[in-house]
Amino acid sequence: MIFFNLFAWGTAALFWESISLANLTPAAARYINSVSAIGTFGLTALIYAFIINNRKPFSYLKMNTCIQWREVLLIVLLFGISMPALGWIIKWNEGLHLPQFFSSAEQWMRKQEDLATYLTKQMLSDTSIFALFASLFAMAVVPAICEELLFRGALLSWLKDGFKNKHLAVWLSAFIFSAIHVQFFGFFPRLLLGVYLGYLFIWTGSLWVPIIAHFLNNAVTVIAAYLFNMGYINTDYEQFGDVGEKSWIILLSALITALLVWNFWKNRRKE
Repeated sequence: MIFFNLFAWGTAALFWESISLANLTPAAARYINSVSAIGTFGLTALIYAFIINNRKPFSYLKMNTCIQWREVLLIVLLFGISMPALGWIIKWNEGLHLPQFFSSAEQWMRKQEDLATYLTKQMLSDTSIFALFASLFAMAVVPAICEELLFRGALLSWLKDGFKNKHLAVWLSAFIFSAIHVQFFGFFPRLLLGVYLGYLFIWTGSLWVPIIAHFLNNAVTVIAAYLFNMGYINTDYEQFGDVGEKSWIILLSALITALLVWNFWKNRRKE
């Protein structure tokens, strides 16, 4: 991670003058994010897969397994229905405070959160149609493929083989997935996302299913930010899907999401 972050910033200086956080352009931010993710997550996973099975690395990563389009449609439906419940969890996590004697640690966490928010907003600040597709590539396509290669394809598989317990493997890989983003006030929503993606991988036996779900999760943020910047909607990406204090919608969202996930698991188990 250290190496590829330095590599991304160093090569960015070849294309943009005076590269720094203070004057980071949207294009430079997208470039740095993409190069860092490809190297840190994607390349690491591919190297590991070649070490484990140099004849069929993509088979080991479960990238040669077909997906069923009804599963993709269910994932899209699940995402839309779960948004109110997930929005409530996000707000709850953002409002968490550590005990007083951890105040210095909390200040550091807040700074990391502010830095991540700043970089995200830089990447999403353009309003051209080219910038929209560039942001979708840098913030949805690259993370979805590269992070799933590492955290589900490589890490979860390794943990499952080591512990002989798929549930422990799913939760531990999700914990690492969330922690490595260094965004502590979004830790629990990202943990649940990692668990969801992990079980999709286990149930379907295909890495493409969590890749599609991961892409959808990130792409909605990018598109919502673009529509907000263009003035087409009044809700920024950070509040997109938030239903406020309407608890009955949040509870209904959580209940239907749980039922759909249970139905997904039941159908896959029968198959």
